[in-house]
Amino acid sequence: MPLSFAPHAPCNLKKVLTLVLTLAMLLSVMVVGAGAATFGDQESITNKEAVDVCTTLNIIGGYEDGTFRPTGNVTRAEMSKMICVALNGGQEPTMGSGLIATFNDVAKDHWAAPYIEYCVSQGIVGGVGGGNFNPTGNITGTQAAKMLLCILGYNASIQGYVGSDYWETNINVDAAQKGLYAGLTNLDASAPLTRDQAAQMIWNALNAYEVEYKTTLVAGPDGTLTSKVTVQDKISSGLNTKITLLEDKYEAYTYVGDFTANAKTASGLRDGHIQLTNGSNSIGSASATADFPYDLDIQYFGEKVKVLYRDNKTEGTRYTPDQKDIIYGVYVTGETRVVNATSNDIENATDYTVPGKIKVNGTEYEVATPAATTTVLVTKNFDNSNVVTPADTTTNAATAAAAKEAFSALSNQNGDTVKFILDVNGKVANAYVTESKLGTVTAVNSTKVSISGMGGSIELDKNDVYSGIAKDDVVVFTKLYKGTAADAYVIVEKAQAVSGKVDGFKADTATTSKSVTVDGQTYNVYNKLAMQSNVGDETGIGYFTTGHIGETVTLYLVNGYVAGAVQTSESANNYSLVIDAAGTIGSNLDPMKVVVLGADGNKTTLTLSDKGDTPAIGDIITYTGSNDNAKASVKADAGTPYNASTAPNGYHTSTTGALAAYDKTSKTFDGTVTAADCVLFKCTTQAAVESVAGTDTYKAYSIRNMKDFTLANSETYTYVTDSDGKVVAVFVGKNAGTATATSDMVIGIVSAKNDTVKIGDDVYNQYTVLSNDKSYTVNIDVSNPANDTGKLAKGTIVAFAPSSDSLYDNDNDFVKLSSDASTAATDTATAIDGTSYTRSDVLVKSYDSKEGLLTYFTGVTGPDGNGVYTGTGVTTKALDDDCAIIYVDVDKDTAGEGSGIPSFDSQSGKYNAIILVNTDGVISHIVIETSGEDSVFIK
Repeated sequence: MPLSFAPHAPCNLKKVLTLVLTLAMLLSVMVVGAGAATFGDQESITNKEAVDVCTTLNIIGGYEDGTFRPTGNVTRAEMSKMICVALNGGQEPTMGSGLIATFNDVAKDHWAAPYIEYCVSQGIVGGVGGGNFNPTGNITGTQAAKMLLCILGYNASIQGYVGSDYWETNINVDAAQKGLYAGLTNLDASAPLTRDQAAQMIWNALNAYEVEYKTTLVAGPDGTLTSKVTVQDKISSGLNTKITLLEDKYEAYTYVGDFTANAKTASGLRDGHIQLTNGSNSIGSASATADFPYDLDIQYFGEKVKVLYRDNKTEGTRYTPDQKDIIYGVYVTGETRVVNATSNDIENATDYTVPGKIKVNGTEYEVATPAATTTVLVTKNFDNSNVVTPADTTTNAATAAAAKEAFSALSNQNGDTVKFILDVNGKVANAYVTESKLGTVTAVNSTKVSISGMGGSIELDKNDVYSGIAKDDVVVFTKLYKGTAADAYVIVEKAQAVSGKVDGFKADTATTSKSVTVDGQTYNVYNKLAMQSNVGDETGIGYFTTGHIGETVTLYLVNGYVAGAVQTSESANNYSLVIDAAGTIGSNLDPMKVVVLGADGNKTTLTLSDKGDTPAIGDIITYTGSNDNAKASVKADAGTPYNASTAPNGYHTSTTGALAAYDKTSKTFDGTVTAADCVLFKCTTQAAVESVAGTDTYKAYSIRNMKDFTLANSETYTYVTDSDGKVVAVFVGKNAGTATATSDMVIGIVSAKNDTVKIGDDVYNQYTVLSNDKSYTVNIDVSNPANDTGKLAKGTIVAFAPSSDSLYDNDNDFVKLSSDASTAATDTATAIDGTSYTRSDVLVKSYDSKEGLLTYFTGVTGPDGNGVYTGTGVTTKALDDDCAIIYVDVDKDTAGEGSGIPSFDSQSGKYNAIILVNTDGVISHIVIETSGEDSVFIK
């Protein structure tokens, strides 16, 4: 019968125990559980893997408040329960109905009575004397070790755990040899054991081999046979190998391998699976690969991990984790040596030329010579479809020199993460790179999102996309390739934005920047490249110039590096066009007043002081002061011919035929680059700017929204340039480009006719036009009722050029795309951007996105006896590279929700698209009807 624990250790125990524990720690490596359970006090847990496993195996748990309380002491009753459950494979023990209380202080209805009685019956624990057990008393490390040794098969009497003055020493020596104290730094085995320490000791015991006693007959000198009892590791009868407590009680095994893929990075894996390679299991058998259901963060790619699993004996692969097994947990072993860095931390080969070495964050690392069969050394975004495969051109085989070149090539000015894997000799063997890019959301609906630079659209529910994503959001996306770009798993996050005034910058080349300082903080530019030209549907800053100093900008960062920037200060709003003038400058009785049109389309009346210039109608000015006392400065003179020496701000005249005034591709006006916020002023009633009057009408636009336009012979224009030589304000007449506005065309559906409103002194009919996710307010001047002819009836699909002030003289600025009759039609319409299009109502047959081809029917017959309609007049045309797709719902007179170009519904036979074919014979615009309730042309 087991005796009670002795109350005190001999005086020399701590010194002996220290030596034993030191040896144990040298032989054991503490591992970190990447899949550890999460408690409210998780950060306070030291032995995370042990706590996670013991929680998973139902040996130890947390409290109702969600905490684990790792520093709390373990009582004798609690340890009895942990031991009991571990012995029963995570199940409660079966004690029968006739439980008899052994101890005075443990009644039959005590919560721990079944566990205590079970441990007593197995010889694992005894009382404390006087017929008591002391269930609430704290248990020490030595006492817990004795219980664990007993469940491993040690006999307490034979080993001297009871009835000996040195029982604690005997326990601690055996416990250290079995590794029960591994990972427990600074353990005082005679002190109360904490819950954190108890979990580690139990986990150590589960991984230890069970023991058994063997009796042999030994012949003495006189030939007398005596029995000798020895303890040895127990051999499994089934596998003929040593067996751990974990394998015996839980039928669980461990498997260790390299984490190389998950379902997000390998097309061959099932959803929710990870893959290990170069693996081996705890019974000594090896397996090349294993994949099984689990989620482990990709930051652990390339590292050795341990799988704890219960093997299915009848299905799946025996002794290898797979989908048929129970996976208890996956843990990073800590055996793999890694160097985590960014591309910016790596020295370039041209800067650091020590043979056979690379330098990362100031530390030198020797490069390993790749094996003859291993040429893939740098894996980008975790798949072999996007890798670097260096080879020595002389020997046609991978060499250390080629490997160094591949690793050094990762050096760049960006924050992309690089994880170097070191081999057993501490040499760099391979690297994993995670690249992220900046993009702008170009379209989004309830199921899909498209992002510039990403290539195609992705499904929201099959990728990691942040909640609330919207069109024109600036985002950072990371594509985890699976074999092809189309199969990629994409992570999309909102880009970090930083706004402030530019203090200065450093140029890298004439057209690129190295860094920029904003509000005292310096930011490096991503790879020192030209930044993106379109950011959040705004014109991006390609590189910084002296003109940006003092301006307000927004920087968009990728891993802390500037990949895009937009000027947000309203510098162009400083420029206004004088559209009316009266009075005398400096007169008290009749002071000079001017009406100016701002870049935002608003009109302002200024009273000018005699401290500034005297502007005339058609001049572009800036002004300071208040509206009642403004000082004007003429920047472009509409009344004086241009002369480089005498009148540098006068008007220009086109005298050599058609002048390519604005070129959208090069973003130039009259051959000079325009500023991102350059304003275009236009007189809608006069061709020559020097002939304008106060009775004429004027519009203001952002020139970057314009299509190409030209000026005919003898037409006049004027413009202003800034200190960098960029055009910041332009004034042209009505004939420029043959189209009134020349703005990029918008196609939408009229969703409502609103109230008649008064703006300034004029009366307007107000409408709402919806184009995909944008809403436009349209005001038609009806001071003459004939200006509004009804083109903007509710439900009509129209094309127009939006003006900055949303004011229109009449509805001639709108082209009606909906057919007037309830039948399909094809006709030629001159759209608002000055281009002639052939407009057709069609039924889409198919769309080949790869080839950019649309096949459609121009007519339809049916229905047949099965209620099916058949398209007729099949035609195929190419789509323009910038083909615009607009979705409408003609049933509800609103914008439609869609993605891609769907085929027509053969059960309804409705025409589902309007196409515009330009003069090049390609489709430039497609209007898709999404409701399916009506044909797109019915109005």
